[in-house]
Amino acid sequence: MSKKNILIIHPYNESIDGVGATVIRLLSNIDLNEYNFSILAPAKSNFTNKLKDLGVNRIYTFPLSTIKRTYNPVKILKFFFNWYSSIDKVISIIKQDSIDLVISNTSQVLFGGIAAKKMSVPHITHIHEISFAKPKFVGNLVVKMLSKYSDKILVVASFIKNIIIDFSPLTEPKIEIVYNGLDIEKYLNDYFKINFRQEFNLKPDDIAIGTIGRICDRKGQRLFIEAASKLASNNTNFYFFIIGEPTSAIENKYFEELKEFVAQKILSNYVIFIKTRVDIQNVIEGLNAIVISSKQEAFPNISLEAMAFSKPVIAFDVGGIREQIDDGITGFLVPSQNIDLLANSIEKIARNRDESVKIGKSGQIKVNKLFHIKKTTEATLKIWNSLLRTG
Repeated sequence: MSKKNILIIHPYNESIDGVGATVIRLLSNIDLNEYNFSILAPAKSNFTNKLKDLGVNRIYTFPLSTIKRTYNPVKILKFFFNWYSSIDKVISIIKQDSIDLVISNTSQVLFGGIAAKKMSVPHITHIHEISFAKPKFVGNLVVKMLSKYSDKILVVASFIKNIIIDFSPLTEPKIEIVYNGLDIEKYLNDYFKINFRQEFNLKPDDIAIGTIGRICDRKGQRLFIEAASKLASNNTNFYFFIIGEPTSAIENKYFEELKEFVAQKILSNYVIFIKTRVDIQNVIEGLNAIVISSKQEAFPNISLEAMAFSKPVIAFDVGGIREQIDDGITGFLVPSQNIDLLANSIEKIARNRDESVKIGKSGQIKVNKLFHIKKTTEATLKIWNSLLRTG
């Protein structure tokens, strides 16, 4: 039986986190004796280096024209003006590598479906994000193109499916939900086992609460700090860790504002900023709980990672998070941007050791049951193969 040739178009030049991590985990659990993968990305990066380590050798870099969470009309026009070269690049790879299936990773890769259709090759759009939905005229345009040029639309949460259906009910038959998966055994075993609490001189009775993610307004670090300010004055053994970095000028400005806000609140002894860590498992293992204070989310990986470590998660009830967390059972859901309830939930879980352990264990069970990489890989391959058999 000959191998099937699959092209994955990945729009980000990133370190291995978020969407990139999802791709790496997926390909790490697929038998490369059955599939040949070609990867098209904007530039060489840690992401492409990791793919090489996995044995993926057909890697192409090209300055892809994509929209990255921007609603700037000039950038949107530039995207459509320049995308013909991206279409031509995809077509050339389809011809050169005898591609049987094209996968556009995120809704930013609209040109992938056009190239695939020109070459009569099946096409899947794999959506991990919700940024395509606003402003409404952009959402309408994106969903219309997804419907026209995708044989299947994979989404990582039913929340995203519902957004698409709201724009176009007729698109529903094409949509399949496949949750992000975590290679749980590898994740729990393959880390440095450095003692995070010793690194920051935390005593056994100290409570360490963390939020992990890119420093940006969407991730809601300021809201996390506001909750910290309500707790620190009466709980001098509470410490709040903000792990992540900004990636743009706007995010750098936001980061500086966060540090000023901490100083204004006289929280410098209690709020600790940490750069992005490659040993994030050590960080999670050393924290008492993880907080997701995001204003918007689709289906975050960090909550699954925390649950795998039996750590309770406290999250604003946004996006697809409620598909991960059962309130009061596998974590706590808090109404979006409700600082008082966020602070109360943090204190509740921090002060009740038995409940914290119970919720953490329940979360770990749910991750193993629904979000294990073997389960999600099997579901993904079933969809791929359904198109490959008829393509």
